[in-house]
Amino acid sequence: MKTNDWLQFALFLGCLAVITKPVGLYLVRVLDPDGRTWLDQVVGPVERFVYRFLKIDPRREQGWKEYTFSMLAFSFAGVVFTYAILRLQGILPLNRQSLPGLSHHLAFNTAVSFTTNTNWQSYGGEGTMSYFSQVVGLAYHNFVSAAVGIGIAAAFVRAIARSSTKTLGNFWTDLVRITGYLLLPICLVLAIFLVTQGMIQNFDPYTKAITLEGAEQVIAQGPMASQVAIKMLGTNGGGFVNANAAHPFENPTPLSNFVQMLSIFAIGSGLTWYLGRMVKNQAHGWAVWSAMMALFIAGVLVCARFEAAGNPVHHGLGVAAVDGEARCLQGQREYADRDHQPRHQGEDQREWGSDGRSDLTASCKRCPTKDREPEWQRQQQNHEWRAEVKFSERKSVNAHGTDADRAIGAELDGRRARERNPDAAHDPPPAKRHKHEPPDTKRAECRTRDPGR
Repeated sequence: MKTNDWLQFALFLGCLAVITKPVGLYLVRVLDPDGRTWLDQVVGPVERFVYRFLKIDPRREQGWKEYTFSMLAFSFAGVVFTYAILRLQGILPLNRQSLPGLSHHLAFNTAVSFTTNTNWQSYGGEGTMSYFSQVVGLAYHNFVSAAVGIGIAAAFVRAIARSSTKTLGNFWTDLVRITGYLLLPICLVLAIFLVTQGMIQNFDPYTKAITLEGAEQVIAQGPMASQVAIKMLGTNGGGFVNANAAHPFENPTPLSNFVQMLSIFAIGSGLTWYLGRMVKNQAHGWAVWSAMMALFIAGVLVCARFEAAGNPVHHGLGVAAVDGEARCLQGQREYADRDHQPRHQGEDQREWGSDGRSDLTASCKRCPTKDREPEWQRQQQNHEWRAEVKFSERKSVNAHGTDADRAIGAELDGRRARERNPDAAHDPPPAKRHKHEPPDTKRAECRTRDPGR
């Protein structure tokens, strides 16, 4: 990790520590049926209407058996509700792509997954779920499953804090107050912020675009900002698209990435402060917070080491990763296939091993050797590299507008130009000579496979 990485990590931990107490104080008020918040005038009337409609006494607490039964009954109803939506998706509204209903086993797997807040996905969201399924079926569970989890945590804290009790609170009161006073307001603000960062929020049909290869590419649309906001705040993880937060629509800027990460930890961090407040010993809450943070830091250090090493698959596509940054390889790509060894003209020969693989540090014999590599890198610009990359290899490269993709597009244009004028392809301009060569020595041209130019 570089200095910048450490600074970002320290900034994240600092911001998380700062918001822990405010979130914890707000949770104390939300999880108290008589607690007062700044949203009482807006959410209060809706809360009282829900209590009257469902005939709930918010001040009547439940024992652990009744609390557990209420939670299980509510979760079971949620599974049935979501299962029905996913199975009947083909005839329900907001299905702009005319996607069929899910199979019975996939619908059941998804319904149980989102109900339990585990959010396991064995499908690609943009190619499987309609807008109605995403909003009414899955986003609904992102809210209520998170609320159920927070309510159970609050009931557990009440059991610890009370010296002698037979009740743990009211499940329905916790569910309504957590959803109305905590999750919905924060998600509204977070979704608006994500839209300002470039995240999409619409119900438009999918966009069709033509790639450099001439193929048609379908670009997903949909109400992503509202889905991502609760996905992060409720620690759900079920993404709108298959790539999840790696997709530019779900995570458009570094700032959106930072805020999303912070929102994942916000409520869990605040619950530790809520624990300290309820047991009347704040040191207990900070002790739990410190233990959680120690595990998190250890995991980050392990993952960061391998994340910075890059993806070895990219090297096979002509892209090197240095500290997680993708860079196009300029004339230094390694190939195992002997059939793709570069063809040299004249007396200049590139150094190749006996196994048919190119030495990444090798150069033309007249070029500076390894100990003079910086000069060789400068001289390398004077070479006329001729790329002979297969069309299939170009097609396999990720087409999201990176430098490597733009280089491949330029190479494709050059290939088409050579096909239109075959004679020009075999009549390259005279190559420049090195400074150390005598004036009467004509340096031959090197030709090699290089997708980066």
